[in-house]
Amino acid sequence: WTIAPGRHDLAAQDLLEALRLDADPATRAAAATWLAWAAITAGDPRAAAAALEAIDAELPALEPPAALDLEAAAVDLVRLEPTLRALAADRVARFAERAAGHPHHERLARLHAASEEIVGGGPVAPAADATEALLADGPPGDPVVFGLAIELLIGGERHAAAARWLELALEAVRAQGLAPQLASLLAQRALLALAQGRVGAAQLDAQTALELADARHVIRPRIAA
Repeated sequence: WTIAPGRHDLAAQDLLEALRLDADPATRAAAATWLAWAAITAGDPRAAAAALEAIDAELPALEPPAALDLEAAAVDLVRLEPTLRALAADRVARFAERAAGHPHHERLARLHAASEEIVGGGPVAPAADATEALLADGPPGDPVVFGLAIELLIGGERHAAAARWLELALEAVRAQGLAPQLASLLAQRALLALAQGRVGAAQLDAQTALELADARHVIRPRIAA
């Protein structure tokens, strides 16, 4: 599946229809994952609730690593969708438990846990140290986790590390022509510039991000603010 810019509503309808079909578990899991991504990108609470329900319905039929991929999508969803935010701490803890012994997913779980610690009022410096160390082996391969990690680095005043990772990500996204992802990264670079006192650079990146983000992009309200 692909999600056309600005047509997350149609994508959600198609994906919900796919989940009603008598398809194999892998296909249904893929549909649930794409539905979660569409819901996150569009900021659509109804699609988010449907995606989480679909994920939980499909998980029992899967084994690792497929089950962990699907659980990771659920964690991304509940951490970014405000109406599901109350579930985040439990989902992160459950994911961490199930990911043990699976290096890729274990790293995702540890990055989520570091970020969630800050949300819960924990000290920033240890979480930023842990995040920087976890990123030393490369980007996590999950754009949501990567974005949360960058924001943690910015909040922890690890500005050089945040800038380095942002530039690498921007280069890759530009090469692929992915406007929604580019909008998100530019918004984060604007936050970094603002944290560094570079107001002009922050305004330029924020304006560019607004031009790239469609009307329902999840990052738009934050950019506008």
